[in-house]
Amino acid sequence: MKIFIYLFTIMTFIFSQKIDDSTYIVKEGQTLTDIASELNLDAEDLGNWNNLMSLDLEVGQKLIITGEESSSLLNKNTISTNLEKAKELEAENKKLNFLEQQFIEEDLTKEPEQEVSKKNRIKTAKYFTATWCGPCKKFKPIMNEIKSEGYLIQFIDIDKNKALKQQYNVSSVPTTIIEENGVEIDRFIGALPKNQVIQKLNGSKNGQNDDFIIEKSPELAQTGELTTTQYIIAFAFLLLAFALDEAGVIDLGLDTETDSDSK
Repeated sequence: MKIFIYLFTIMTFIFSQKIDDSTYIVKEGQTLTDIASELNLDAEDLGNWNNLMSLDLEVGQKLIITGEESSSLLNKNTISTNLEKAKELEAENKKLNFLEQQFIEEDLTKEPEQEVSKKNRIKTAKYFTATWCGPCKKFKPIMNEIKSEGYLIQFIDIDKNKALKQQYNVSSVPTTIIEENGVEIDRFIGALPKNQVIQKLNGSKNGQNDDFIIEKSPELAQTGELTTTQYIIAFAFLLLAFALDEAGVIDLGLDTETDSDSK
């Protein structure tokens, strides 16, 4: 038993002297060729190191270098083995990077479509303008700012898009037409403050989406005529005005002719 322990100790000592592992820390700006030269490798070993040039080195990275003797920091077998492992790792990293990139690209292509679809369900606006229009020049920065906040606004130059100008019955600029699901629900002529434009795009005065929106049919939207509902509302306001005038709350000036006749 003592002889076995003695032999085991001797063999352990021999192998510990035969194989010596060294750690080399990468310095800033170094390539594998620089490291190989610094380790005094011969031309053949240096050629093997050059095969690793495609790998990226980071400052402070540790390279474990194995040699058969303490005086020899690197040998051919170690280089060959490390080269194969390095190539396998590099191939695996490329595969992972490819899969990750595919996932990111797929995610990016789906998200904008969902976002645009969501906005299309709310409002879109067609902003008719012209290069020679003075008010348009002042209003354009406001519309650009609103567009940058996520609202879908289409800028249309009437001189370059005469067919659209005629289709939407645009007689002056700037004119903004607000649509929902392709149907015109509102339009205004001239420049408005930013908050008023956003209120119109949102559909209510408090900035929230208003459920009570009188929509025009596609046919009437092109002609600019009022719907039956709009006529009824307008007539109701007219009757209310007559009643308030008769009660003396407001003066519409309708009794001027009667007063002059009585005099």
